[in-house]
Amino acid sequence: MVMAGCATTGPSLSTPSFRADEVAWAKGPGKNTIRGSAILRTNGGETRTCAGAAVAVIPDSAFTRDRMQNLYGGSERGVNDLAYGAARKVDPAPPEYARTVRQTTCDIKGNFLIEGVPDGTWYVTTAVTWFARGNDPLTQVGTAFMRRIAVSGATTVTIVFAP
Repeated sequence: MVMAGCATTGPSLSTPSFRADEVAWAKGPGKNTIRGSAILRTNGGETRTCAGAAVAVIPDSAFTRDRMQNLYGGSERGVNDLAYGAARKVDPAPPEYARTVRQTTCDIKGNFLIEGVPDGTWYVTTAVTWFARGNDPLTQVGTAFMRRIAVSGATTVTIVFAP
């Protein structure tokens, strides 16, 4: 699940259009690395991670900044409550937008690694979710996380998503 492409709530009149030329740089090769983890503690004290969840690395653009503001309540960093019926949502992104997103999956310990990222400004998103009762989707709880980062010159950026 790419967190930048949740279900729709209806048309947004102020959303900037996606422009492929604005993020063409993101499709090239790079020498930067983004690594990190995501962790939450339940009310009962259990530790939950992003294990198995998608991690998206999304190039910065006016379209992306607007989506992040709407989904996460900010354009630098933010969270989105994923309890059933509580999550903020946006219109589906156009297919050409999805083609600019780099993805990986959190490993069993809740860590992720994306190598070969081009110089530029990116949004990193992932989520920690679980069901409070069995596999009942009506009992889903958790949080989606977002952070804006800049990479250049073969750097490694480490992100720890935690409340």
